[in-house]
Amino acid sequence: MSTIPSVKKHIIASLLNSCTLESLKSNQLVLVTGAGLITGYPVFKDDIETESSKNIICNLCDHFFEQYKTDFSIESPLKDNEGYFILRDATLRTTSNNILTIGEIVLFFDEIIAVSIGNISDN
Repeated sequence: MSTIPSVKKHIIASLLNSCTLESLKSNQLVLVTGAGLITGYPVFKDDIETESSKNIICNLCDHFFEQYKTDFSIESPLKDNEGYFILRDATLRTTSNNILTIGEIVLFFDEIIAVSIGNISDN
């Protein structure tokens, strides 16, 4: 029996994949979370340089997830809002107006409140 993801996860994942379209490649994913606004470029498995220290978070998460699937005998997609994705060149604009630049960040589907595609101006 296949697992049906939540509509929230489906929309977020679809927008993540839309960022690969030529007309949208220069746009960031814009996410509203409880911590603030997070922007960045999605990292896809094919983009990960396995020998690069630049992708250490990507490589570790990929390893951890593969181990998780093995440990718990998971073969189908994760249910509901389970799962994660990674952004590179990410920025967190906190609710207290602090701006933090983060090389790579792991985000969990269940922590996202709203999503868009575009570029945020600091002005």
